[in-house]
Amino acid sequence: MEEFYTGRVVYHKTFGTGKIVRIEGAKLIVNFITAGVKHLTETEAETELSEPPSQQEQAAEEQDMDIDKLKEALREALYEEGLLGITPICMTR
Repeated sequence: MEEFYTGRVVYHKTFGTGKIVRIEGAKLIVNFITAGVKHLTETEAETELSEPPSQQEQAAEEQDMDIDKLKEALREALYEEGLLGITPICMTR
């Protein structure tokens, strides 16, 4: 990203997509909305911000998060049933 200006939409790895609301020297003040809550954050422009991800990249990231949640739910269910850590016995000839 070459140029930062007030109103530009940017992407932060931790906070997601936000909009630059102020520029103070080398710092940008960015308004992020995460889970319906606004976060004003000071950030180093060149090291922490990038272009917002494409819709396909964002969908893939959300799908990966959904898969991780399902894996964790499965682990918890297996643990609660006492099945976590049991190795299945396979019979072969």
